[in-house]
Amino acid sequence: MDIEPITVLEAAGIGFARVSGIVSLVPLPGLQSANPIARIVLALAITVVLVPCWIRLVIPAPGVSGIIWILSSEAALGITIGLAVLSLSEVFITAGQIMNIQAGFTYATTIDPTNQTDSGIVPMLWQLFGAVVALGLGVDRAVFRVIGESFQTCPPGTWIASIQSVGGIASFSGQMLSLGFRMALPVVTCLVLIDLLLASVTRVSSAIQLLSLSFPVKILASLLLFSISLPVSATLFQGACEKFGHLLQSLLVAVH
Repeated sequence: MDIEPITVLEAAGIGFARVSGIVSLVPLPGLQSANPIARIVLALAITVVLVPCWIRLVIPAPGVSGIIWILSSEAALGITIGLAVLSLSEVFITAGQIMNIQAGFTYATTIDPTNQTDSGIVPMLWQLFGAVVALGLGVDRAVFRVIGESFQTCPPGTWIASIQSVGGIASFSGQMLSLGFRMALPVVTCLVLIDLLLASVTRVSSAIQLLSLSFPVKILASLLLFSISLPVSATLFQGACEKFGHLLQSLLVAVH
């Protein structure tokens, strides 16, 4: 079969298919509830930025069926990478949801900028903190770099969803869920101990009714514990980002 460069329009379509799969799942503020045209424009803008990566693609000259297969493969690869990014972003949300119940902020809600719905204060704060940490660690730049390099390491039409890729995503999602519990466990444990302490004092001496103070005490304690646990959580998240980078590399290497 002859090997020849595909046209610029075909290369742009291939690049757009891979990028749009990622953009469809990345949890950017306001993107999930935005007009679909906004997401299409964002995917086009990223595709244009990555022009040097896909403009010189050299693949076997495809027919109509070949183009359909390549576009389907590229979209599947983009969605798989998007699922990995989505799993990484759920770490702080999971930790915030677990701590929100025990900290006493269940009735306090705010607007989640990602989907414009009511959300607890603690999950929202931890989600924003996670976004700041991710930007500080350069996760966004790493994703862009992997997308650009993927056009060479994983040529269009060669990626097929395999047991290794599905298992890798599932394993990574489980690790991120476990990491969220690890972030929340110290805070939740301290708050439970505060409840037990107040209940024990009230039980020993019925004249001392401290349970009425549990609500403000737990709120103050949770704020203090949040400030203490944030640096530790950022360190744990840095290790998760390293696993995320290894996962992306394995997705692009193990499918040839």
